[in-house]
Amino acid sequence: MSRPTKANIVIDMEDVDKDDEMGIDATEAKTSRKKRSVVWKEFEIITNSGDMKARCNHCKHNLAYKKGGATTHLQRHLKLCTPRKATLVGKDKGPKQSLLSFDVTEGDEMLSIFKYDKGKVREELVKMFVVHEYPFRMVEHEFFTKFCRSLNPKYEPIKRQTLKLDCMKMYISEKESLKLALADINKISLTSDLWTSNQSIGYMCLTGHFMDSEWKLQKRILNFCPLEPPHTGLAIADSISECLIDWGIEDKISTITLDNASSNDLAVRVLKENFEAKEKLHFGGKIFHVRCCAHILNLMVQDGLTEIRDVIENIRESVKYLKLSPSRLYKFNEIVKSLKLSTSKRLILDVPTRWNSTYAMLECALENKSVFSRYKERDNNYKWLPFDEDWKRAAEVSKFLEVINDVTKVFSGRKYPTSNLFLRQIWKVRKMLNDMSTDNRDFVKRMTLKMKEKFDKYWGECNLVMAIGAVLDPRYKMKLILYSFPKIYPTDDFQRHIDDVRESLEFLYKEYLSVDSQINSSMSSATYDSNPSQAKKQKTDDFDEWVITNSDIIPGNKSEIDMYLDEGVYKPGNEEYEDFDALNWWKANSLKFRHLSKMARDILSIPITTVASESAFSAGGRVLDQYRSSLKPETVQALICMGDWLRQDFGVELASNVENEFMQEVQRLEDKYSSKPTQFNLLYSMVEVEVAAKTAKGSSSCTNEAMDFLVELFRNLLQHPDWTMSQVCTDSYGKTLKQWHGCLASSSFSLAMKLAPDRKKFTEVISGSGDVGADMEAFCTNFSPFLEENHKFLVRCSSRYLLSDTPFFNLLPDSDHVSALVPAQTLTPLNPAQTARSLCLKSNDSPALVSSSSTRSRDQGGGFVGIIALQGV
Repeated sequence: MSRPTKANIVIDMEDVDKDDEMGIDATEAKTSRKKRSVVWKEFEIITNSGDMKARCNHCKHNLAYKKGGATTHLQRHLKLCTPRKATLVGKDKGPKQSLLSFDVTEGDEMLSIFKYDKGKVREELVKMFVVHEYPFRMVEHEFFTKFCRSLNPKYEPIKRQTLKLDCMKMYISEKESLKLALADINKISLTSDLWTSNQSIGYMCLTGHFMDSEWKLQKRILNFCPLEPPHTGLAIADSISECLIDWGIEDKISTITLDNASSNDLAVRVLKENFEAKEKLHFGGKIFHVRCCAHILNLMVQDGLTEIRDVIENIRESVKYLKLSPSRLYKFNEIVKSLKLSTSKRLILDVPTRWNSTYAMLECALENKSVFSRYKERDNNYKWLPFDEDWKRAAEVSKFLEVINDVTKVFSGRKYPTSNLFLRQIWKVRKMLNDMSTDNRDFVKRMTLKMKEKFDKYWGECNLVMAIGAVLDPRYKMKLILYSFPKIYPTDDFQRHIDDVRESLEFLYKEYLSVDSQINSSMSSATYDSNPSQAKKQKTDDFDEWVITNSDIIPGNKSEIDMYLDEGVYKPGNEEYEDFDALNWWKANSLKFRHLSKMARDILSIPITTVASESAFSAGGRVLDQYRSSLKPETVQALICMGDWLRQDFGVELASNVENEFMQEVQRLEDKYSSKPTQFNLLYSMVEVEVAAKTAKGSSSCTNEAMDFLVELFRNLLQHPDWTMSQVCTDSYGKTLKQWHGCLASSSFSLAMKLAPDRKKFTEVISGSGDVGADMEAFCTNFSPFLEENHKFLVRCSSRYLLSDTPFFNLLPDSDHVSALVPAQTLTPLNPAQTARSLCLKSNDSPALVSSSSTRSRDQGGGFVGIIALQGV
């Protein structure tokens, strides 16, 4: 064994010296193991007065140390060490210098300490996406993440699946909160309606209406749930009952408002029997079923306009002719500018199923009346110039529709009106019909007769909710009933309706009085027993006799309702009259009319229309658009319901509107054409530009989906003989092709549906010999299974079987090919390609614009929708 050299000895001694300085002898230093705890990165071991200590590297504080002992006390010290905290500024660990922020609470700015809360950020993110109906995928967009991090670098991105889970958790939490709030509400009114999504799933929207403790009208969408077909009255009643039980409000329902479908009548009857069996039928069931006034008004006007379609035919055809061609529309607008007329209102082509679109069409046409004759001078093919008599008739119809439009605005207000406002509007409509019935012109008589029939069908019997609501308006009381009923109802019948209103008013008041008496009976009894002297007859003196002789005495047994009606009507100032709030008046007089104010509170909050539920379908259409059609029904319900709750809580109103967005899209196309008329002279060139920008969604099965459309088209023709061809086509498109089309393609098809041929003309084109109805029925029955199998085949081989460059009509199977799969006798009069072409019938003055570019499949930008949009009718 070699001996150490001098140099080695020096080095060893130096190491020993270093170990001695740290309080560790040489032997221990050589044999000690490496310490694993992370605390030793911030502590060192020293010897102090012969004892080993752990010294903090930050504050130099000495703590107890034992070899192999615990380090918990060292970790605890690090958390509290002030010098260490100062070194951690800018890092994620530990507290640091606080950030100050200004919080605005009720208009006052308050200085507060800001602390980043990851959970709070995710909660606000959920609210933002739900309230504004953003797609979940947006949370993963790169620039959305960049934007959030620019606001706070600590933002941590999340996945859309995480956002969806957060939405569902918040929905459950918000639902429980709303349940607790509804537990304190005595009476709740319901509105409900049905809607079919682009997934062909039927949804039922159930909305609750009630008054809060501050006398403010509140509405909440309780359910937006799928409803399995068939949508019978029993199915609707069962679904509503399940929803009410789930919310725990099955004993609080006072009324339900529905439209006038026969299935709804059965549903109401079933629900009414259920509530009656449990003795929970409020108001004696007198006003349990409320028919939607907006729906009745719409049916009435539709019937009237059906009788006078020929009166405004030249105006409609003129607008249709101009709207069919961008070049014609451009010339028309140039004349408008040269005459310095208003350009704010552009020509609008009406939709047969929407009378208000007819009003808008006439209003715009009348405003540009002088332009049509000047356009005639520039276009020899224009053959529908309205005569002077046409303009006079259109002005009369427009004047009538203006009144209906004003009434509809009251019925369909965004903040739905209280029930006291409706009777006066109905009286205005009846007065107008009575005045028009004396007109000698044939078209006015025909329209008026048809509308009066519908009016008498639904409002021939008194609507108690409207009538009692009007009585509870201090501006009207019984005066409006006494004035309007003789004008609304026949001479020999109006007094009966007046008596019914007064009797029902007394009945409802006594019901509220009896409930309050039961609540206060025990308290009143106790008070009476404790003061027996009150039972003694009060003695009268000379003053009492003088008062009786010289004053009007109010009987002690006079009811609140008698006192209210005997008082004069309330007359607000001119500026306050239109904005008068009956609920605020009753709130201010609740001490004076203790029982009657509770009755007014419940009656005035009853909705007369289903607008609140129908508005949810616009939200449903935005949530379930063509890009988000895969959402599950439970997710759709959570988004729709929670979006409504949060908007109500925070007072947020959606700025977007489906109809406005569509009109903005049309405006965008018209502006694009105006900017470059030579480039955008045909609609399909715009479609091609949009497709180049990837706004259309592709599909590899153009033929099959087009045939789906045809099958659905024939099925609608058979099942809905009362539908116009436009209704048939629009419904068929919505159930089949629409899900594959982008915004522009959908808008183009919607525009084309306005130009659908007459139903009779269409049937003549596609028919051969024999019974065309039976042939269509056989086609739908036998061809559907073939299509289903063909869909599956195309899915399996879509990568090998592309149809992108094949003209659409050539893709349709011919009769021989179909006959090999379907019995020949069912298809004899029908050629599928001929049927498709019949939808694209061209008028004498509207040349077909079909080309190879317009007949390519949707992968290339249009397919069937391109053909229909580009054809005349």
